[in-house]
Amino acid sequence: MKTKQQKDLLAGKLLSYSAAAGAVFAIGQDAEAQVAYTDVDPDVALQATEADSRDTLNIDFNNDEVVDVTIIHGNGDWYSASTYFWRSVRALNGSGAEIAIETLYATSFSASYYFANRFDKDEVLGPDLNWYGLDNSYQLGWWGWSGATSYTYTYGPWADGTADKYLGVRFSLDEGSTFHYGWVRLDVAVDQVQVTVKDYAYEQTAGTTIKAGDIGGTPVESLSNNLDVKVFSYEKSIVISDLDADNAHADIYNTLGQLVRSTPVQSGRTEIQMDTKGMYIVKLKVNEELLTGKVIVK
Repeated sequence: MKTKQQKDLLAGKLLSYSAAAGAVFAIGQDAEAQVAYTDVDPDVALQATEADSRDTLNIDFNNDEVVDVTIIHGNGDWYSASTYFWRSVRALNGSGAEIAIETLYATSFSASYYFANRFDKDEVLGPDLNWYGLDNSYQLGWWGWSGATSYTYTYGPWADGTADKYLGVRFSLDEGSTFHYGWVRLDVAVDQVQVTVKDYAYEQTAGTTIKAGDIGGTPVESLSNNLDVKVFSYEKSIVISDLDADNAHADIYNTLGQLVRSTPVQSGRTEIQMDTKGMYIVKLKVNEELLTGKVIVK
């Protein structure tokens, strides 16, 4: 009997923030980008552990309670027997959504055997790609085993053991007249035994391209080879996340230059509650390095 475990990333279920709402840590500029970003924290690992079972994750980019894409890990999605076995990772487009496919792997069988393209960071996702929105799932990669010959093989653009690569998705809110472009960052195991969903984002302005990995503003990791930290607003708090350092301190100033918060920052995640909405200047000192940027709390 088939089993199914389904997870949903819908409104309010995971931490999300919008650069347009003043959420991204921006350096030397206002946070005016129209990218809406969701950090899947903690990362979600999908792994079907029984034959003919599936583990799935629904993603709703814009929190309108409509699933835009489902990431699927399947164990024997098409055929499983004592002499032959399949395992795959797939992406299923939701209503009004489409997946960017890699035509190199398109087959003559049917659209359900087309493969979802794999993008590197900063590749542009826009109208010039090959988008498909048929009611079928699209393979990222598959792994097969033949008991008769003890032969194994992998196939597809994501089949070589892929970390921190991007799935291209677009969705329409006006029945296909215009599209919003987005990405989902995934790790896919070389034997397709697991897929991990890390984060996703989309461009809020219809018809505007987005770069894979763009979270809006200026990413903090681009400012230092030694730091990998996110600073953003969530509700009425300023959040410092993904910090790997024991000696850190944050000073927060209002637009008049007045110090309104001064606090040690823990390794991992720290939330700093703010009393009022508005723009703040955050000065984060990590060991001997100093990062400064603007955050808007709404």
